[in-house]
Amino acid sequence: MMTSKILHIAKDEKFIDSAINQFGSLNFIDNDFFILNECSELNYIKQKEKVNCFKTSSYIINKLNQYRIIFFHSLDADFIPIVLSTNKNQTCIWMCFGYEVYNDSFYVDKKNLYAELTLKHTTFTPVSIQKKLKNYLRPIKRIIYRDTPFTPQELKIKAIRRMDYLVSSYKEEYSKISGYIHQKKKQLDFTYYPLEYIVNVNDLEIKTTNQILVGNSGTLTNNHLDVFKKIYYENLNNYTILCPLSYGDKVYIEKIKIKGKFYFKDYFSPITNFLPLEDYNQLIRTSSIAIFYNFRQQAIGNIIASLWYGAKVFLSKKNSFFSLLKSNGIIVFDFDKSNLNVYEPLNINQITHNRLILKNLFSEKRLLEKLSSEIDNLIK
Repeated sequence: MMTSKILHIAKDEKFIDSAINQFGSLNFIDNDFFILNECSELNYIKQKEKVNCFKTSSYIINKLNQYRIIFFHSLDADFIPIVLSTNKNQTCIWMCFGYEVYNDSFYVDKKNLYAELTLKHTTFTPVSIQKKLKNYLRPIKRIIYRDTPFTPQELKIKAIRRMDYLVSSYKEEYSKISGYIHQKKKQLDFTYYPLEYIVNVNDLEIKTTNQILVGNSGTLTNNHLDVFKKIYYENLNNYTILCPLSYGDKVYIEKIKIKGKFYFKDYFSPITNFLPLEDYNQLIRTSSIAIFYNFRQQAIGNIIASLWYGAKVFLSKKNSFFSLLKSNGIIVFDFDKSNLNVYEPLNINQITHNRLILKNLFSEKRLLEKLSSEIDNLIK
C-alpha cells in the first residue's frame, strides 16, 4: 500500500541540499531522497545522512509502489526507465533544470541559443529533416513491425508525456518550456534559489569596484565572445574582466581564456577553480557591472547575487528571467540596447529598490509559504 511519503529522485547536484531543506521544513509531509549515485562519491550533496544512494535505477524501480507522489529533479537519461515504470495512480512531477530541453536539438534549434560571434565559432550538427521525418514515422512503422525497438529519443518523449506536472521557477520559463515540448502540463512553482541561500541578507555593505563580471561558467550559451567584443570597443581602461570558468566545456574554456587575454591582457581574470559559495560571492560582489548574455534561463543565482550586491546587471531580453525581473520592477538592462555606462553605476536608492523587490520575490519565508500551499493542494 502506498504511504503519504513523497519520493524525490535526483543525482549528485549542487541544488539538492536546497531541496532537502525546503521540503524538509514542511512538517505535514515526509520526504525520501533517492540519489542515483554511490554515496561515497557524492561531491555536491552535503547532507549525506538525509539521502539514500542507489547504484542503478532498478533498485529505485523496485521501491516505486510505496509512493503516490514522485518528484524527478531533472529528467536525466538515467531517470527515464524509472519514469516509465510508474503507474497511472502515481503523480509524476518534473523539476525541469532546463538542459533536458535546451541541450536537445529535437526540441530546440541550438543556433537560437548563440549570439553572432559565438555562433560563427561553434560547430554542431542540426537535426536533419530526414532524421526528423524518420522519428515521426517510426511509431507508424511499429504498427507493422511490432518488434521495432524504441530509440532513446522516443523513450524521452514518452517520459515527458508521462509527467503530470512541469515545475519551473517562474511562469515565463514554464511557458517557454511548454512551448518547446508542445505540451501544456499542470504547473507547480518551486525555486532552488531562496535569497538567503545565495547571499547574506544582513550584509548590506556595497563594495563594488572597477570590475566587470562576465557569465557564470565555461558554457557556450554565455556568449562570451560577443560580450568581449562589446566591452573591448567601449574602451574601458582599468576595468578588470572577471570571468567564471570553473566548469563547462574544456576546449571552449581554453578558447575563452585565450580570447580574454587577447582583448584585455592582464585585466582579464578567469576563475578556473570551483569555490565555496561564500568565497565566490566575495569575488563577484566587487563587480560594478555584471553581464549574463544568455538567451535561455541560466545563472539565476549569479544574477540575484549581483543585483543584491549592487551591480548594474545586463541580460539578453531573450532570457525569460529578464522578463520576470523587468515585470516586477527590478532595475536591469538589455545588453543589446544599452551601452555599459560604467561611469554611472547604480546609486544607493536604486540598489535599495532592487533589494526590496528581491526580498519580496525570493525570500525563504515567501518561497516556503508558496511551496507549502502547492504541496498541500497536491496531497489532498
